[in-house]
Amino acid sequence: MPPIDTLTRQLSFATGVAAALALSGCGPRPAQAKPEARACANDRGNRIPDDDCNSGRGGARWYYGGNAYGSNYGDKLNGGSHQAPRAGGFGSSARGSSGG
Repeated sequence: MPPIDTLTRQLSFATGVAAALALSGCGPRPAQAKPEARACANDRGNRIPDDDCNSGRGGARWYYGGNAYGSNYGDKLNGGSHQAPRAGGFGSSARGSSGG
């Protein structure tokens, strides 16, 4: 059996590591872009009801990213694109591989 000093140091270290890990998960999360955010826009780039895009009415197109999230009808949408975001994220790759 190791001496009490060693056990005390190991316990202190383990407690410190556990506390650091617990605290690192707390607190506010950093702001992140919302690539899934989309809004319906007319041909002038102004926010219009989503039903117009769902029904394909006159020039209505989905607008992704930028200030689409939380925008109000009539707002000028900017900072994003009419191009839908590609799927991706942690662990994804543009290239596939066949294991083996």
